Amino acid sequence: DKPYGEDTIIGCVAVLDYKMSMKKCIENNPPPHHYLKDERPKTGMNIVEPEVINKLKRGQFYGHTGVYDIFEYSDEQPIPFTIPGQADNLSLCNDLTAENECKFTFPLGKEKICPFRGVPKKPFIWRYMIQTVDGSAAVGGDGKRSVVTTYGYFTLNKEFPTQLDLSNYSTEDVCWIRFTAIDSLNPQKRAWFPPIKGPAFAKSADTYIDIAEELPHIRERIVTTTTTHEAGMNVVKEEGEFLPSVIVTKDLELLFGTCSYEEQDDIYAYFFQAYPMKQPIDPNDCHIKSSKVSASDPNEPFAPRIMESVHGYFQLCDEYPSKFNLTKSWDETSVVKNQ
Repeated sequence: DKPYGEDTIIGCVAVLDYKMSMKKCIENNPPPHHYLKDERPKTGMNIVEPEVINKLKRGQFYGHTGVYDIFEYSDEQPIPFTIPGQADNLSLCNDLTAENECKFTFPLGKEKICPFRGVPKKPFIWRYMIQTVDGSAAVGGDGKRSVVTTYGYFTLNKEFPTQLDLSNYSTEDVCWIRFTAIDSLNPQKRAWFPPIKGPAFAKSADTYIDIAEELPHIRERIVTTTTTHEAGMNVVKEEGEFLPSVIVTKDLELLFGTCSYEEQDDIYAYFFQAYPMKQPIDPNDCHIKSSKVSASDPNEPFAPRIMESVHGYFQLCDEYPSKFNLTKSWDETSVVKNQ
């Protein structure tokens, strides 16, 4: 009888209205008291809807699964993050140009109280992902370029603004950057911001191409970060590359034992590259192009697949073992290097 099943996760989109344009529009054109009786086309949400759509197009929003109200805004820091040289300090920057520095300044982190314990919650874990042209890797014989995606983590300070300093990267080599905030008590609760496009973003992204043919050679790495206090703000910089533990296996179904009481609050991250499961499609389906993946079975069509870089987070339990099973989502026979 319930509209949603147990496996459903409700996702939300928060539209950013730091200029209060939608708020003022609603105040000047209030919705009717009686919806059916007094409804007029240019009142309430009817008149605001085009502005909402425009904000979504311009990337003035963030998606979340329960992580919101996370900043302590100020006149100096009125939006989630700013970039030196951006034209509008009341709008999120969508394009990183060669004139911009790779520095991102965040407001104070807002202190949240745990409703069950009545004590301040642990700060959110912020993850940045930056993809750059990999100049150290030789381009393969197929002519495709090589890129490297770097993952780093940091937290926001509750007393000083936080600046993420990525000036160790050349702006011209940046393909894109994006940020995610993760609840330290439940990694399934997150907020993620639209990616910022860099000068090295794929030029063919706005044309119809076979993405499987154009996908570059991708390398991934994780870095550690260090925080120092400089000129009234906390500055986060990369310190060195982190080498994670490697599990060599052909299975995407793993069993972990119980952990200690203290370890159950730890967050574990996993990374691997693989193809998604083969998806048979109707050969008469005009919405998805058929692709004969298997040469041994040329008559069976499948939806096109591309190699994906998969990462996620989970926690262990101190009372019961934990099963890690991704076999229904990813083709375990295609995991790169079985790692």
